[in-house]
Amino acid sequence: MLMRGVVGFVLTGVACTSMQRVQPDQFVPQHRPSIIQVTTSDSDVTTVVEPRIDGDTLRGTVAGLQERVAIPLKDIVVARAQAPDGMKTAVLVAGGVMVGGVVAYLLTQQATPPPVVTTPVCVDPDGC
Repeated sequence: MLMRGVVGFVLTGVACTSMQRVQPDQFVPQHRPSIIQVTTSDSDVTTVVEPRIDGDTLRGTVAGLQERVAIPLKDIVVARAQAPDGMKTAVLVAGGVMVGGVVAYLLTQQATPPPVVTTPVCVDPDGC
């Protein structure tokens, strides 16, 4: 039972976010993402681990290479990071309500005993 709760919690966290375009100078300090993917004006795509904003520069470590990187904010054309996704949250909540309703319905149906069917007994062979 505990495992189901943990899996549900993890799926809930994943379901409510998606990779979205962000403004790195605002998003990074506010949300402190673990990674951010940036495309620079020369079309290079870099995944930055543990990003931070230092003045007018995005700093961090290049994913998989363990080398430090410093990218001027003016050179970033697109930045993407895991951000809250309202649509996914709404779908998750609606799905949870529907599943909860179905479970409640099934539980009430199982708790109700089946109706008792009685067959009339005829003791007079000529009158039945």
